[in-house]
Amino acid sequence: MFLEQVIEDYLENYAEIPTENLIFVTPHRRSALFLRQIFAKKYHKATISPEFITLDNLLERISGIKKMSEVQGLFELYKVYKENTSTEIDEFEKFVGWGKMLWKDFDDIDQYLIEYKKIFPYMEAIKEMEHWKPGVELSEMQKRHLEFWRTLGTYYNALQKEMYQQKKGHQGFIAKVAYEQLDTYKSENKEKCHLFVGFNALTLAQEKIIQFILQEMQGDIYWDIEKHFLNTKHSAGYFIEKYLDSWRYYKNGAPIKWKKEEALNTTIEIYGTPKQVNQIHLLTSLLEEIPSEELEQTAIVLSDGDMLLPLLQAIDTSKRSVNITMGYPLQQTPVHDLISAYLKLYISGRWYHKEIKALLEQPFLSNLLSENYKKDTITYINKHNLSYVYKQALNIYKKEEDKVIIDLLFDDEKNISVSKLIKNIIELLFVIKESLEKEENENLLNLEYIYNFYELFNQIYYLQEKHHFIDSVKSLYYIYNDLLVKQKLNFKGEPLRGLQIMGILEAQNIHFKNVLMASMNEGIFPKGNTHNSLIPFDVRANLGLPTYKESDYTYSYYFYRILQHSDKATLFYNTETDSLKGGEKSRFILQLLADYKVTPQVRFPEVKIVKQQPIEIVKDKTILEKLVSIATGNDPKHKKGFSPSSLTTYVRNPMDFYQQQILDIRDEVEVEEIIEDRSLGTIIHRILELLYDPYKKSIISKHNIAEIRENVKKKTEEVFKEYQQNTEIAGKNIFVQRTIEEYVNKFLDIDEKNVSHQVVELISVEQKIQTDIKFDEFPFPIRFNGTIDRVERRGNDVYIVDYKTGIVERDDVKLSDRGWEDLLLDYKYSKAFQLLMYAYLLFKIGQIKETDNVYIGNYSFRRLKLGFIGFRNGKDKEPSLIDSQVRTDFEQKLITLLQEIYNPEIPFVEK
Repeated sequence: MFLEQVIEDYLENYAEIPTENLIFVTPHRRSALFLRQIFAKKYHKATISPEFITLDNLLERISGIKKMSEVQGLFELYKVYKENTSTEIDEFEKFVGWGKMLWKDFDDIDQYLIEYKKIFPYMEAIKEMEHWKPGVELSEMQKRHLEFWRTLGTYYNALQKEMYQQKKGHQGFIAKVAYEQLDTYKSENKEKCHLFVGFNALTLAQEKIIQFILQEMQGDIYWDIEKHFLNTKHSAGYFIEKYLDSWRYYKNGAPIKWKKEEALNTTIEIYGTPKQVNQIHLLTSLLEEIPSEELEQTAIVLSDGDMLLPLLQAIDTSKRSVNITMGYPLQQTPVHDLISAYLKLYISGRWYHKEIKALLEQPFLSNLLSENYKKDTITYINKHNLSYVYKQALNIYKKEEDKVIIDLLFDDEKNISVSKLIKNIIELLFVIKESLEKEENENLLNLEYIYNFYELFNQIYYLQEKHHFIDSVKSLYYIYNDLLVKQKLNFKGEPLRGLQIMGILEAQNIHFKNVLMASMNEGIFPKGNTHNSLIPFDVRANLGLPTYKESDYTYSYYFYRILQHSDKATLFYNTETDSLKGGEKSRFILQLLADYKVTPQVRFPEVKIVKQQPIEIVKDKTILEKLVSIATGNDPKHKKGFSPSSLTTYVRNPMDFYQQQILDIRDEVEVEEIIEDRSLGTIIHRILELLYDPYKKSIISKHNIAEIRENVKKKTEEVFKEYQQNTEIAGKNIFVQRTIEEYVNKFLDIDEKNVSHQVVELISVEQKIQTDIKFDEFPFPIRFNGTIDRVERRGNDVYIVDYKTGIVERDDVKLSDRGWEDLLLDYKYSKAFQLLMYAYLLFKIGQIKETDNVYIGNYSFRRLKLGFIGFRNGKDKEPSLIDSQVRTDFEQKLITLLQEIYNPEIPFVEK
């Protein structure tokens, strides 16, 4: 294997060099670790260990410069930008977007040792040509744009001075300074021998540094490449072939280590599956087929970091040890959700109810708040319909143990500063950390999340205190999200034991018996022809800076190295080409199909049709006792007994009845910023109650209707403000208010017409009734309740009215012979059931006499043109009289329904 061959070559050719003078240099820490392990196995003498370091470590050592984080780099670059810009300056929030590209471009310029005098005038000239038009003067915006390009060189030089002064910089600056310091390094390390292992794509600075060490000091370099990738224009051999042809080291006769003759003997299997999740399922099922003794020689290589957590959830880690060596995006962690929710709360300067709830729902807060704080506070907000929430509302259910966390979450300091908010986040993370440490073994991953965010915000706080560039919470929120894009949580574990899960880079130079590679799609592996840069493609290509082409060559090399260093490789790709994480299968798979005649397999998930059985709840003793306590008014939550709507709920779906009446589970009320249909009825009922209440038990005249009409606007506004818990009506609610006013005025038109043709006495409005009725079929009385919208006497007839803000058709309150049969089976007849129930109860309490002619019906505010939509019995074409026969028929149906509800042999069955 490659790394073993390197150690064997060392023992053969460099064994006389004291091990303390030996430095093995690798591209990645992972390679260095495995190389150290192999050295320990093959070197059988007691000795001081050689150094095993990465090339980045070596460059920092040579240059004396430490790596500057991108976060700090952006602050330093913005400082340089502000100090050297004479035109209008972008705010920091806007700068971060293009500043990240400029930081990376400056890094590339140094990595490839481009003189700033060559590149920046070149770019300026190109931009001037783009804006040049004969005889046309440049606009102010164009002049500003050109001024920016003229000043890039100034920014570059100023940043260089800043990095020299701080002795910290980007990787390109470190490489550039290392190149300048090579003579000093040589004089101080004459006895050292450097062995470079497994490199491929090098920047120009790295090339020159390695060549210098190889030629001027003791050293050697080992390439990991096969002969058939060289001199064939194969993309995997592009870089190494270039180095072998151009380096003076080889022109002076140095041997090439190595151009191996090995052919690709790896067993390759390719599977296509729809969706990323099915790749995980298939991968883990194939993993189960690998013998347990081979698992420590097995690697899962993920080119898409987002698949890491789904993979870990799919693998049974209790049965096998797993080691992860790759970065997981911090954006995918629950801590990001918490901080994002926290910052959103403060952006507008007012605490919006949805953002309050989103914050309280964060899982990290569940153990920090007292048991019912979240539930009670959200219920209070919903109940009082608070669109915007103030601190006093959040303090109502606060207990002593909640004080610290509530004050951190909801800091009501006026015009809170960015620094204070960052400090609050740091303190909040610290409080969460202390809570998680109580069960540290179960929260290792969460503690790692917390630490990374704690480190990030400490850095932002320090830089903000130093520079004060972030001027608003909104800017902080966007900057935080911009900075987080590249932030990763680096997992650490035991890399020499267990199943290995790693990224593409970490898999280089290491041999595995089995490799499983997921997400082999274009746009993921390789990433595609995108290169975010302010430097135009032509300029990059002309000056030797990397473009997407070089990126493709690098991916090609990585891919074939992984294949070459495995006995069996299983590749997975997403067949869904139109999905977010899909696309065409990777070009590397197409190459395998052409070159090695591999036959791909497409696997679809097995779909089992499971016949859903309705949920069934048997009525045990507890349920029957609960039903009796409801009937007798002894249940604390149902003291009023059964309402018509609760009984029609049973008809619609017995399981809903069970949940609402037995389990006391109700749909949670939500805050309504814009009045919805479900509340429209409540509001209209309340308005009509306020308008008509002064006229109860009196004859209504046209003059009264005119008086009522004058109050419509006032009462509508009054009810709206009462319902919305708001002092003003705004936005779409203005249109809802006007619609309600229009409905009420149209209803008044109907009433005005009625009082013009007959004497109308208003008996009651929104009358609440409650009564206990004894039936022979039950050993206990059954309590019923209801609210009747309106009862009036027109001449000698009594009308029982129920308002409906939804659509009611005439047939909805008609019962044919078949309809009476279906009254207890079909929810379609619920409106008729409700009206009959009201009439039945009014007769039972004696408010209506046997001698009264009674009619029941609805007014539909969506169908006011239909007027009074009366109940019709049988084949009646006009509203039917509710006589003793109708009441008797209804009573029998009501008893039948109650018998079914109380029958222990009939379970609650979901419809």
